[in-house]
Amino acid sequence: MEIIKSEDRWFATLVNDVWCRMGGNGPINVSQLMPLVKWTYDEESFLDVGCGSATTLDAIKAIKRNVKYKGVDFIDSRIEWLKQNYPGYDFENQDARHLKEEDVSWDTVWSRHVIDHLDGFEQPMNEHCRVARKRVVCILWYAMNEKEEHDIKPIFDNGKTYPDEYLNQYSRKKIELYLEGKKTEGWKLKEYLREVSWQGDKQGKGGDTIIVLER
Repeated sequence: MEIIKSEDRWFATLVNDVWCRMGGNGPINVSQLMPLVKWTYDEESFLDVGCGSATTLDAIKAIKRNVKYKGVDFIDSRIEWLKQNYPGYDFENQDARHLKEEDVSWDTVWSRHVIDHLDGFEQPMNEHCRVARKRVVCILWYAMNEKEEHDIKPIFDNGKTYPDEYLNQYSRKKIELYLEGKKTEGWKLKEYLREVSWQGDKQGKGGDTIIVLER
């Protein structure tokens, strides 16, 4: 995917339109919207893993993609809120590390700023790949480290550990080895963009990492 500059006329118009359609409720950033525009197709199915904020669903509606949508999240209160505020859409409590979906049952499996908060990268990505029929889109929030191992960091608040939520920095080397291994399973690495700025106009300046795998 070519990096799209935030001032590009057509894209700036789209971002503004999305923002207005969401009632100014964000955050909407270009590094989220770029892959959503490129890798979401009408009449396909779309599994939104970690859907609790509804940011991705709002964006899908704003760019007028006609997809068969389902959102899953492991926070009960968010699922209840979504059911109340987004009638007509399918939501279910599920853990990204142990999805309840059948093998190769969804065209696109999408997660944004989700795997950073779990206790590892490989298990949820394996689940994404198991369930995906065509592609996996994974967007990581935190910049990767240059160590041999992942930094798995449970959240601490006033001395209390929250064992089910993390703020991780994953190892670039381990992620790239993982992605290489996926090629032997029939996956193609379509995109791998590191630290894309939220304005969408540069890499390597802090920001999202975008990974797209396709069968």
